[in-house]
Amino acid sequence: MRKTASAIFCAVVTAALSVVSEVRGQPDINAVYDHPWRKACVDETCGTSKHRRTYCGLIAEVALVERKLETGKLLNIVLPPRIAPERPVRITIDGNALASRTVSRCDALACRADHEARPELVEQLKQGQTLVLEAANRDATPHVVTISLAGFAETYDGPPAPPVPQWEVRTLSPGELRAEWERYKRAEAERSARCGSPL
Repeated sequence: MRKTASAIFCAVVTAALSVVSEVRGQPDINAVYDHPWRKACVDETCGTSKHRRTYCGLIAEVALVERKLETGKLLNIVLPPRIAPERPVRITIDGNALASRTVSRCDALACRADHEARPELVEQLKQGQTLVLEAANRDATPHVVTISLAGFAETYDGPPAPPVPQWEVRTLSPGELRAEWERYKRAEAERSARCGSPL
Protein backbone atom coordinates (compact mmCIF):
# COMPACT_ATOMS: atom_id res chain seq x y z
CA MET A 1 0.00 0.00 0.00
CA ARG A 2 2.84 2.39 0.86
CA LYS A 3 4.53 1.66 -2.49
CA THR A 4 1.30 2.41 -4.33
CA ALA A 5 0.76 5.65 -2.41
CA SER A 6 4.37 6.66 -3.07
CA ALA A 7 4.00 5.97 -6.79
CA ILE A 8 0.80 8.01 -6.95
CA PHE A 9 2.42 10.88 -5.06
CA CYS A 10 5.40 10.79 -7.45
CA ALA A 11 3.05 10.88 -10.41
CA VAL A 12 1.18 13.86 -8.97
CA VAL A 13 4.41 15.77 -8.37
CA THR A 14 5.66 14.93 -11.86
CA ALA A 15 2.41 16.16 -13.43
CA ALA A 16 2.42 19.31 -11.32
CA LEU A 17 6.01 20.10 -12.27
CA SER A 18 5.18 19.73 -15.96
CA VAL A 19 2.86 22.75 -15.69
CA VAL A 20 5.74 25.07 -14.93
CA SER A 21 8.72 23.22 -16.42
CA GLU A 22 8.14 24.59 -19.94
CA VAL A 23 8.85 28.11 -18.82
CA ARG A 24 12.40 29.04 -17.84
CA GLY A 25 13.66 32.28 -16.34
CA GLN A 26 11.20 35.17 -16.13
CA PRO A 27 8.20 34.00 -18.18
CA ASP A 28 5.95 36.19 -20.27
CA ILE A 29 2.59 35.81 -18.54
CA ASN A 30 0.78 36.57 -21.81
CA ALA A 31 2.63 34.02 -23.96
CA VAL A 32 0.38 31.25 -25.27
CA TYR A 33 1.57 27.64 -25.28
CA ASP A 34 -0.11 25.34 -27.80
CA HIS A 35 0.43 21.67 -27.10
CA PRO A 36 0.23 19.26 -30.06
CA TRP A 37 -2.50 16.68 -30.43
CA ARG A 38 -1.81 13.62 -28.29
CA LYS A 39 -3.54 10.26 -28.09
CA ALA A 40 -3.51 8.42 -24.78
CA CYS A 41 -5.26 5.23 -23.70
CA VAL A 42 -6.00 3.97 -20.19
CA ASP A 43 -7.64 0.58 -19.87
CA GLU A 44 -10.58 0.62 -22.32
CA THR A 45 -10.72 4.40 -22.81
CA CYS A 46 -8.77 6.44 -25.36
CA GLY A 47 -8.65 10.20 -25.79
CA THR A 48 -7.16 12.40 -28.52
CA SER A 49 -6.59 15.81 -26.99
CA LYS A 50 -4.98 19.20 -27.42
CA HIS A 51 -4.73 22.06 -24.98
CA ARG A 52 -3.74 25.69 -24.95
CA ARG A 53 -2.63 27.64 -21.92
CA THR A 54 -0.64 30.59 -20.73
CA TYR A 55 1.81 30.75 -17.87
CA CYS A 56 -1.13 31.86 -15.72
CA GLY A 57 -3.47 29.03 -16.58
CA LEU A 58 -5.75 27.14 -18.93
CA ILE A 59 -7.24 28.73 -22.04
CA ALA A 60 -8.96 25.61 -23.42
CA GLU A 61 -8.62 21.87 -23.79
CA VAL A 62 -10.46 19.65 -26.27
CA ALA A 63 -10.51 15.85 -26.17
CA LEU A 64 -12.29 13.31 -28.33
CA VAL A 65 -12.95 10.42 -25.96
CA GLU A 66 -14.03 6.91 -26.89
CA ARG A 67 -14.49 3.72 -24.91
CA LYS A 68 -13.85 0.39 -26.59
CA LEU A 69 -16.99 -1.22 -25.21
CA GLU A 70 -19.23 1.66 -26.32
CA THR A 71 -20.16 2.84 -29.80
CA GLY A 72 -20.56 6.52 -28.93
CA LYS A 73 -17.83 9.12 -28.56
CA LEU A 74 -17.72 12.38 -26.64
CA LEU A 75 -16.07 15.69 -27.43
CA ASN A 76 -14.97 16.96 -24.02
CA ILE A 77 -14.42 20.72 -23.76
CA VAL A 78 -12.56 22.17 -20.78
CA LEU A 79 -12.46 25.93 -20.19
CA PRO A 80 -11.21 28.17 -17.35
CA PRO A 81 -13.29 28.46 -14.17
CA ARG A 82 -14.05 32.10 -14.94
CA ILE A 83 -16.52 30.93 -17.62
CA ALA A 84 -20.17 31.77 -16.90
CA PRO A 85 -21.75 28.32 -16.45
CA GLU A 86 -25.25 29.53 -17.35
CA ARG A 87 -24.09 30.59 -20.83
CA PRO A 88 -23.73 27.98 -23.61
CA VAL A 89 -20.46 27.05 -25.28
CA ARG A 90 -20.70 27.38 -29.08
CA ILE A 91 -18.72 24.92 -31.21
CA THR A 92 -17.72 25.75 -34.80
CA ILE A 93 -15.51 23.95 -37.33
CA ASP A 94 -14.28 25.94 -40.32
CA GLY A 95 -17.08 28.46 -39.93
CA ASN A 96 -19.82 25.84 -39.72
CA ALA A 97 -21.71 26.05 -36.44
CA LEU A 98 -22.14 22.58 -34.96
CA ALA A 99 -23.83 23.05 -31.63
CA SER A 100 -24.25 25.09 -28.47
CA ARG A 101 -23.63 23.06 -25.35
CA THR A 102 -24.42 23.97 -21.77
CA VAL A 103 -21.68 23.77 -19.19
CA SER A 104 -22.17 20.52 -17.31
CA ARG A 105 -19.96 21.25 -14.31
CA CYS A 106 -17.46 23.72 -12.88
CA ASP A 107 -14.94 23.50 -10.08
CA ALA A 108 -12.02 25.60 -8.86
CA LEU A 109 -9.84 24.51 -11.80
CA ALA A 110 -12.12 24.38 -14.84
CA CYS A 111 -15.57 24.33 -16.43
CA ARG A 112 -16.55 21.41 -18.65
CA ALA A 113 -19.02 20.81 -21.46
CA ASP A 114 -19.58 17.54 -23.30
CA HIS A 115 -20.87 17.09 -26.84
CA GLU A 116 -21.86 13.79 -28.42
CA ALA A 117 -19.41 13.06 -31.24
CA ARG A 118 -21.26 11.30 -34.04
CA PRO A 119 -19.29 9.86 -36.99
CA GLU A 120 -19.89 13.00 -39.06
CA LEU A 121 -18.34 15.17 -36.34
CA VAL A 122 -15.30 12.91 -36.17
CA GLU A 123 -14.91 13.30 -39.95
CA GLN A 124 -15.23 17.07 -39.66
CA LEU A 125 -12.49 17.09 -37.05
CA LYS A 126 -10.27 14.95 -39.29
CA GLN A 127 -10.91 17.01 -42.42
CA GLY A 128 -11.18 20.46 -40.83
CA GLN A 129 -8.69 23.26 -40.34
CA THR A 130 -9.86 25.06 -37.20
CA LEU A 131 -12.14 24.41 -34.26
CA VAL A 132 -13.56 27.51 -32.57
CA LEU A 133 -15.02 27.57 -29.06
CA GLU A 134 -17.09 30.57 -28.00
CA ALA A 135 -18.16 31.14 -24.42
CA ALA A 136 -18.76 34.05 -22.05
CA ASN A 137 -16.84 34.94 -18.92
CA ARG A 138 -18.61 35.73 -15.66
CA ASP A 139 -17.97 39.43 -16.30
CA ALA A 140 -19.82 39.10 -19.66
CA THR A 141 -16.66 39.45 -21.75
CA PRO A 142 -16.26 36.89 -24.56
CA HIS A 143 -13.93 33.90 -24.31
CA VAL A 144 -13.17 32.79 -27.88
CA VAL A 145 -10.54 30.15 -28.61
CA THR A 146 -9.38 28.96 -32.05
CA ILE A 147 -7.69 25.55 -32.03
CA SER A 148 -5.85 24.21 -35.05
CA LEU A 149 -6.97 20.78 -36.23
CA ALA A 150 -3.68 20.19 -38.03
CA GLY A 151 -2.35 16.83 -36.92
CA PHE A 152 -5.64 15.64 -35.43
CA ALA A 153 -6.38 12.99 -38.08
CA GLU A 154 -2.89 11.48 -37.94
CA THR A 155 -2.94 11.41 -34.14
CA TYR A 156 -6.47 10.02 -33.91
CA ASP A 157 -5.78 7.23 -36.43
CA GLY A 158 -2.31 6.51 -35.06
CA PRO A 159 -1.14 4.54 -32.05
CA PRO A 160 -1.42 5.98 -28.55
CA ALA A 161 1.54 7.68 -26.97
CA PRO A 162 3.52 5.28 -24.78
CA PRO A 163 2.73 5.61 -21.08
CA VAL A 164 5.36 6.83 -18.66
CA PRO A 165 7.12 3.68 -17.39
CA GLN A 166 6.58 3.12 -13.70
CA TRP A 167 10.31 2.88 -13.10
CA GLU A 168 10.69 6.46 -14.33
CA VAL A 169 8.13 7.66 -11.83
CA ARG A 170 9.71 5.77 -8.93
CA THR A 171 13.38 6.61 -9.48
CA LEU A 172 13.28 9.71 -7.25
CA SER A 173 14.56 9.16 -3.76
CA PRO A 174 12.51 10.66 -0.89
CA GLY A 175 15.03 13.51 -0.65
CA GLU A 176 14.92 14.18 -4.38
CA LEU A 177 11.15 14.06 -4.36
CA ARG A 178 11.00 16.61 -1.52
CA ALA A 179 13.42 18.86 -3.42
CA GLU A 180 11.28 18.64 -6.59
CA TRP A 181 8.12 19.32 -4.59
CA GLU A 182 9.73 22.37 -2.99
CA ARG A 183 10.82 23.59 -6.43
CA TYR A 184 7.26 23.26 -7.67
CA LYS A 185 5.87 25.12 -4.63
CA ARG A 186 8.34 27.99 -5.17
CA ALA A 187 7.43 28.19 -8.87
CA GLU A 188 3.72 28.09 -8.04
CA ALA A 189 4.11 30.81 -5.40
CA GLU A 190 5.88 33.00 -7.96
CA ARG A 191 3.20 32.24 -10.56
CA SER A 192 0.40 33.10 -8.12
CA ALA A 193 2.13 36.35 -7.16
CA ARG A 194 2.42 37.39 -10.82
CA CYS A 195 -0.96 36.14 -12.02
CA GLY A 196 -3.14 36.60 -8.96
CA SER A 197 -5.26 33.53 -9.75
CA PRO A 198 -5.05 29.74 -9.49
CA LEU A 199 -4.11 27.52 -12.43
